[in-house]
Amino acid sequence: MKNVVYYYGAGNTAKGFRPLYNSIFQGVKKIYSLNGGSNIFKTAIIKELIDEYSDTLSLEGIVSTIDNNEMEGVILREKEIAVINGTPLHGFMNLAIDNIEVIDLDVFLDKDEIEKNEETIKFLKEQFKECMENAHKEYEKALKIHDYWEDIYFPYLNIEKANKFTEHVISLLTDGAVKKESKGKCVERYLGGATPSGPKDSVPSITEGVKRYFLKGRAGTGKSTMLKKIAKAVMELGYDVEVYNCGFDPDSKDMVISRELNFAIFDSTAPHEYFPSREDDEIIDVYTTYIDGDVDKIHKEEIKKIALNYKNQVAKGTAFLLKGEEVKNKLDDIYNNAFNHKEAKGVLEFLFE
Repeated sequence: MKNVVYYYGAGNTAKGFRPLYNSIFQGVKKIYSLNGGSNIFKTAIIKELIDEYSDTLSLEGIVSTIDNNEMEGVILREKEIAVINGTPLHGFMNLAIDNIEVIDLDVFLDKDEIEKNEETIKFLKEQFKECMENAHKEYEKALKIHDYWEDIYFPYLNIEKANKFTEHVISLLTDGAVKKESKGKCVERYLGGATPSGPKDSVPSITEGVKRYFLKGRAGTGKSTMLKKIAKAVMELGYDVEVYNCGFDPDSKDMVISRELNFAIFDSTAPHEYFPSREDDEIIDVYTTYIDGDVDKIHKEEIKKIALNYKNQVAKGTAFLLKGEEVKNKLDDIYNNAFNHKEAKGVLEFLFE
């Protein structure tokens, strides 16, 4: 059986590029950072490590939102180590871990080949940076549209009912839990995010092996607030939680998991909309529980217009990400063609021992 949980470590969000690596690497004693060289090679190494150890160890595969085919890293929890692609564009700078061993793969590059393409490389790097910045600006505009969407529903939110229902959900999730002496820990990640191919997520992988609660509702109906309260309550009981931030608005929450208490509760609305497929899956619908009035019907035309504007605006951001990926692929090809895979693989054999 493969013991791999895949998730995202950074997001192309409406508030810029937001990495969560310092939270993700809690408990990791040593990081091997593969710097320079070929991104294609580094992704291949990370995937090989996952294949090598996934039958015997608990692994975490960190997926890239910048390139759909790229892995940013892998964590081997039992070994307390991580192997990462140390390319600056992934945002691994300023890690709060002392024991980082940098493995410089630039020594395996054909320097003449790189120098020959120096001007092209410089141009492509500038173009890539511009694409990413433009994507984030378009997503920022989309978030403002989404705020208008939330403003439609919020006045109909019955706060008293919402608070009582949240208490009920917390009781349901923590039923039978014995309070521990120390407070639980929290690790933050992304369950998905904006990618060059549109919104992607790893919900099936993340929720494998735990009971799932599908949180249904609308924009501005308190789902994120409920998830924050659930995480706080579980931690106060002494249990660890995984909190998955929204890949679009990183200050909003999309999922809370307690593996000790055997539950995952997540915002199961677009763009990560799922429906029960297992026997013990359950739906929790906040819209029908504590929203006073048929808002969908009352504001039907307005909601329809906002939804279309939002979709079109997000598409503009995605177009820049796609262009950025195309630029990055050209860069990757230059470096990969100048890279000695065989010699580099020999230096990294110790990772497979």
